[in-house]
Amino acid sequence: MINIFDDGKHTFQYRITRNRGQKNIYLRIKSGIAVVSADKRISQNFIENFLQDKASWVVKHITNAAKQPKLTCPDATVHIFGKAYAVLIDIDKNRKKSTFKIIDKKAYFLLNNTPDEESLKKLLNDYYKKLSLKHIAPIVDECSSKTNLYPQKVTYRSMKSRWGSCSPSDNISLNTALAMLPRELIEYVIIHELSHIKHKNHSKNFWSLVERYIPKYKQHRKELRKYEIFL
Repeated sequence: MINIFDDGKHTFQYRITRNRGQKNIYLRIKSGIAVVSADKRISQNFIENFLQDKASWVVKHITNAAKQPKLTCPDATVHIFGKAYAVLIDIDKNRKKSTFKIIDKKAYFLLNNTPDEESLKKLLNDYYKKLSLKHIAPIVDECSSKTNLYPQKVTYRSMKSRWGSCSPSDNISLNTALAMLPRELIEYVIIHELSHIKHKNHSKNFWSLVERYIPKYKQHRKELRKYEIFL
């Protein structure tokens, strides 16, 4: 069921999914709607207070999602390692499964059904993950050797609001969408997260360590923002 949140400053639609035994509350934006996932025992009042705390974040991401270029648009493009590829959609109902491929410098969604934005994004994210495991994992190894900073574990997953993260136990998670970036920006993100192994904050010492390996990190941060709309 779709609900309306309105605190006088922020208004948006939301819905709640209940999962027995879920330890934490999760929030994501899907098709312009805030989706809250919580344990069945969590009260409606608690969830509304949770949304109150996150209201600014929700409105910001719903607004950004509305601005995001649609893969179903006639002039859509996708980015892979810094290069833009025109999107072409080919539908064949006899096709066993839908896939995404780069063919003759064009991005093909080879489908067996009528496309929708969510299904196209999933195919693209699956492709990005394959690229991440094949091409980005070796860059992580190179950067670790360069900095002498080694994570306990590296995982790759689709994320909507960040390029990477480093846990207190030095586990690094990287956004599969890194595969859309040019090499220098990928290296910046990796060095950024590796630096958190030594400094768990964004202190002066942290940025000095990043700058040691990425002298143009400030420029890279600005360039990175241009790609955030595609997350």
